[in-house]
Amino acid sequence: MSTQPAPPIPKPKAYSYIRFSSPEQMKGDSYRRQYEASQNYALEQGLDLDEEFTFKDEGVSAFKGKHTREGALGKFIEAVDQGAIRPGSYLIIENLDRLSREDPHTAYRLLSGILSRGITVVALQDHQIYTPESYANDFTQLLVSLLTMHRAHQESVVKSNRLSKAWAHKREDARTQGKAMTSTCPQWLKLDKTTGRYTVLEDRAEVVRRIFKETLDGKGATMLASQFNVEGIPTFGRAKGWWNSYIKKILTNEAVFGRLQPHTLKQVEGKRVPVGEPVDGYYPAIVDRETFYLAQAMRLGRRIPGGRIVARFSNLFTGLVKCGVCGATMAFDNKGTGRKGGTYLVCSEAKRKVGACQRHAWRYPQTQAHILLNLHRLDYRNLLPDIARQALDDANQLEQQLEALLAEHADTTTKVDNATDLLITNPNNLGLLRAQTRLETKQRELETRIAAAKNQLETARRRSQEAELVAGESDDAFKAFIKAEHEGEPEKVYEMRRKMHQLLLRQLERITFHPASKPDSPFHGIIDITFKGTARLQRIKVEKGQRASTGYRVNEDGTEVLSVMEPDAVWPPEGRLLAGQDLGYLLGIG
Repeated sequence: MSTQPAPPIPKPKAYSYIRFSSPEQMKGDSYRRQYEASQNYALEQGLDLDEEFTFKDEGVSAFKGKHTREGALGKFIEAVDQGAIRPGSYLIIENLDRLSREDPHTAYRLLSGILSRGITVVALQDHQIYTPESYANDFTQLLVSLLTMHRAHQESVVKSNRLSKAWAHKREDARTQGKAMTSTCPQWLKLDKTTGRYTVLEDRAEVVRRIFKETLDGKGATMLASQFNVEGIPTFGRAKGWWNSYIKKILTNEAVFGRLQPHTLKQVEGKRVPVGEPVDGYYPAIVDRETFYLAQAMRLGRRIPGGRIVARFSNLFTGLVKCGVCGATMAFDNKGTGRKGGTYLVCSEAKRKVGACQRHAWRYPQTQAHILLNLHRLDYRNLLPDIARQALDDANQLEQQLEALLAEHADTTTKVDNATDLLITNPNNLGLLRAQTRLETKQRELETRIAAAKNQLETARRRSQEAELVAGESDDAFKAFIKAEHEGEPEKVYEMRRKMHQLLLRQLERITFHPASKPDSPFHGIIDITFKGTARLQRIKVEKGQRASTGYRVNEDGTEVLSVMEPDAVWPPEGRLLAGQDLGYLLGIG
């Protein structure tokens, strides 16, 4: 009788964590050295080093814990908690100071937290293998780790203090002698390393001067960005074309007339903190101070009609509108009140003259009317049961998932208690300790999943309840909105537009604009409205001239059904819709 050979025992998984804190180390040998050491150790010890998931923090310091909050080490711990990395795996590091340079108490909690999740930590240069058992029972190992953590933290404290003092001296030299603190500078300058002074890149400086000149001539940042893109003027960095935000950044940068505002190395809420008075004459001036402040007055003047700021909420569809050709956002474009003026929705990529998308403009007042009248006259009797039914199905499914998770958690908790009872009488049983660690890890993972399932269930139940109320709420909102547009004070109009915008964000997924594909088409284009909670679409076919449109419901199989009703009309409706008196009234011309 032949016997089948036993399947090979799988090797324990190992993961490499690599960290270096400076850009210079990134360019050098630090990554290769750390990774090759991990490979060699895994090979010698018979571990399966995961080549796909190497956790690395490049140019990230471990002094203030950023690598655990935002970096790769935090992602490693998250992967363990989510079960993607299993207990019994190895984390290979060069030495403990790669893991943390925070104070010893914080560093100890980090290391012990990783170990408590069932992960073995290998510190190669220290020749230490930290396991949950060894760290709990080997006092010498615990003491060595704490001394290493203390040394690493003190080294970083000394380095930080030296760096702060060095920068304080640099700021003082900049203030008193005009010395350059660093090679980092505005992109129209560069540092001459032989003289230690900044020099002007004339081709870029000329572009900056032109930005200020044309701003004083009345051109806005958006117009300038579009004009520069058409002319093919190179950007100062790697950006694909000019953006109005970068034009504005240049216009507000005091470095153009030579001023530097020094900052500390520390940040508060992600922002640099100014220190001391500004230093005038630090940079070569390429624009005089009077021109700079005149440009600020021009910019502010555009935002303060009549001497005070007026909130308009011009675009009701912010956050919803997309180009159906390239997927970019449809931007609100105000061309003023002249003969060729007016407000439009246009593809932002086409507007900036980047990409292949051709400009297609939709007159904003007409577009607003078509969309709102379609939504106002939409047959909610047909749409809402769909949404409510889907929300109810989601809630029922989530309830079943939650019940299964709760049952599994109760079973795991019983096993943890049993393992704890056995360990009381067998405290040196390593197998029991490993089992308890695995069970506790699973228990924490289940608690996280249960909390997430409860939140999802609450959201689904709320959607189911809201679906029943949304029809009446929408009807009231539309009536109040139209009334305010015609009769309300500016402040009331703003408030009603804000409420309408919030209502649209709650009900709609997106609004997509498709221009007519053929010149001889009877339509200007199609507007597709996608709702949250249902696969159906509302489609608006806008006729040429954008003065009339027809609304359709698009079913899941792609069939179109007329779906917009006139008041008191028979169902289903017939004929052309949303033209004449209704449209004119909402446009303010009826």
